[in-house]
Amino acid sequence: MQYLIAWISSWVEEFGIDGFRCDIVENVHTYRWKELNLACNEALAKWRSAHPESSASKWTDKFYMTGDFDNASIDYKPEYAAAGFSSMVNFFFPKYGDLDNIVYTWQAYADSVAAHADWHPFSYLNNSYHRDADMSNMIDCATTLLLSPGVAQVFYGDETGRELSDARFNVDSDQAFRSDMDWNKIDCAQLKHFQRLGTIRNSNPVIGSGRQKTLDVHTCIRYNDNDTILIRVLPVDGEPIIVKGIFDDGVELVELYTGQIATVVNGIITFPHYANKIALIRPR
Repeated sequence: MQYLIAWISSWVEEFGIDGFRCDIVENVHTYRWKELNLACNEALAKWRSAHPESSASKWTDKFYMTGDFDNASIDYKPEYAAAGFSSMVNFFFPKYGDLDNIVYTWQAYADSVAAHADWHPFSYLNNSYHRDADMSNMIDCATTLLLSPGVAQVFYGDETGRELSDARFNVDSDQAFRSDMDWNKIDCAQLKHFQRLGTIRNSNPVIGSGRQKTLDVHTCIRYNDNDTILIRVLPVDGEPIIVKGIFDDGVELVELYTGQIATVVNGIITFPHYANKIALIRPR
């Protein structure tokens, strides 16, 4: 174990790796995971010190560790948090792009983020084990994932419509979802949606880390001490959205996905159209 920890942490010191996903963590003693976490944090500090020209050296985040614990959900695992993990991979994130129920899932995840400063959900659509998501509905699936509190993990090719390989026709069928990227066959509309939501999420950290108040089956707000964003799924073009008590009259609001701007009047906001069944509204 000492050899493995020295070997693995040397990758961090040489290449500036800033996090690991650790497989089947229950098969290793937690004190060993703690030793690995400490070694990787020391190694990352050395890399940052040795590469002052890199923008990555300006980051102050600690080394990130998530783990694969059999059938884990978003439940808090204090023994693993103490060992340096920030999450366990959430196997139970809904994968069908169901916009009629996702707000309540988000509420549970936001409550989990708020409950533990050192722990959060870590969700995905597809991963290296299975292709679980509805590949015919990846626009809505991306919406549910990329607006989810906690970490949103995108498996390669989910954003581009990567197809299964011919392995599905032979004995190695389980490997079909690990097909090569076909750079000449990209679903540009799907990629654009992932990129747009990813950019918005990156520019508005409250989406991933803020608290949530659910307003109705399709509407919630994410908020912290500085920011508030209203999230509405399945908005109707031109139909008013009630924002009374959230944003004051006369405040200019922007719908982040489309860039439209409107002013709050009598506690409501109205935009003429929406894209991909989503509205993300905040002060301009």
